Parts: sequence; C-alpha cells; structure tokens
Amino acid sequence: MNKWQKMFSIGVAVLGLGGALWLAQPPAAEAVQINWSQWRLMEPDGAQYEAEALSTRQSPYFYRTADDWLGFADVATGTTSKHSKHPRSELRELNGQGQRACWQPEGRHTLTCYLRVMQADSRNVVIGQVYNMTNGIPIITLGYTPENKLGGNLRVLYETERGHGHSTPLATYIPLGEPFQYQLCEEDGELTVLINGEVVYEHAVTVPDKVFYFKCGNYDQSAVAGEMSDKILSRVEFQSIDIEHPTGSVLGK
Repeated sequence: MNKWQKMFSIGVAVLGLGGALWLAQPPAAEAVQINWSQWRLMEPDGAQYEAEALSTRQSPYFYRTADDWLGFADVATGTTSKHSKHPRSELRELNGQGQRACWQPEGRHTLTCYLRVMQADSRNVVIGQVYNMTNGIPIITLGYTPENKLGGNLRVLYETERGHGHSTPLATYIPLGEPFQYQLCEEDGELTVLINGEVVYEHAVTVPDKVFYFKCGNYDQSAVAGEMSDKILSRVEFQSIDIEHPTGSVLGK
C-alpha cells in the first residue's frame, strides 16, 4: 500500500462480486506517486526508458504538468511494438530489478491509478491493461471511449486469443479533465475492474496456465504505424500509480 492509500484509506467495504474492497480518498495535489523501479516506458517513437531515468524524463510524450501530474501523450502515427499496430506512451511493469515482470493468477494482484483524461480525439484510449505475457496479448484492457449506448464512456475488452475478444461498454461517464480512480484486480482466477471504488466488471480468468503483468498510460487505438507525427491524438495524466502483489509472486524474464 502506498503513502496516499495509508493516509487516506477509509473503512468503507464495497459490496460486490469482488468481495470486500477498500475505497481510498484521492491523493493530495503534490508530486506524482509512483515506484519508478516497477516500470519501463515506451514512447510513440519507439524509444524505451527504465526505472530511475523516468523520474526526470521530460518529452512531448512523457511530461509533468504545472500542478505536477504525470502526462502521457500519443500521436497519430509512430513506431509500434512487436505485437501491436498502434504506437503508445505507456508503462510496462518490471519486477523492481530491471527485468520484465510476470506473475501467475494465484493470490491478489492489483493496479490502482488516480488519473484524468485531458484529450481523446479517437475511438478508444486504453489507460490500463492486464497483459497475457504467454500469448503476447492483453487479457483485459480498460479504455476511454466516445459516449456509448449506456451513456458511459468507458469500456472493457476481454481477450483470450488475438483478434477474438469481447467488448463490454460501461455505464460510467467520466468527463474530460475530471480526476477518477480505477483499479484492475486479478485474484485467484477472477478479474475485477473498479471505477471510483465501485465494481463495474468481473470475469473469470479462462487461461489460468498463463503469466501476466500490468500496463498503464496512453495506448491510443486510433494511432497507427508510420512516420513519426507531431499530431497529438490523446493526453492522459496520472497523479498516482500503485501496484500490489503477494510477497515473492513476481518473477522476472
């Protein structure tokens, strides 16, 4: 549990399929709260940066705001990774020792972020993922989208095979610029998504023999491979990013 959770946690149990889950007040408006050793950054030009280099990194795609939020900007065209059609400004989980993190679905694994979406000129801005490392695809993505038929603008995609996923629109509506919290939780084979402490999605892990890791930032699904563009499609800004795992459960590759 990070500093702001310890200071502001309130004993409110959320009733839902995910069991007893704890709400937390938003962190104070101060320096972004993140353990840099847990992350590697990929920017839309294909460059990657790790750990302590991120604490002072400044670029058009990874920046600090005047009120000290951590910004991720994605562009119309740029460099993609091996398994993707889309450039990104996104963090990939490490094991704290410079290796790519991976973990099995036993125990409770959580990614909790406090953020705001400032610009979303696209069909879907992915802001968080539980990634299936074994198959090189996300198992769960949380995306910020145009308003859907339920009146919300978030969606969850569950995917077990490349190109074969099920998209679920959420009724939750978050205006541009409004801070909110999301949590992606995998616990003993159950995936849960919470928005502002409320369970909005659950799904059983149907590929339990795989290993997983977390990603967060700005992975814009309208961005495509091509010559590096100076056109910004989307901007997402975080004030806190926190990961929790059972002791000794995170491996490195």
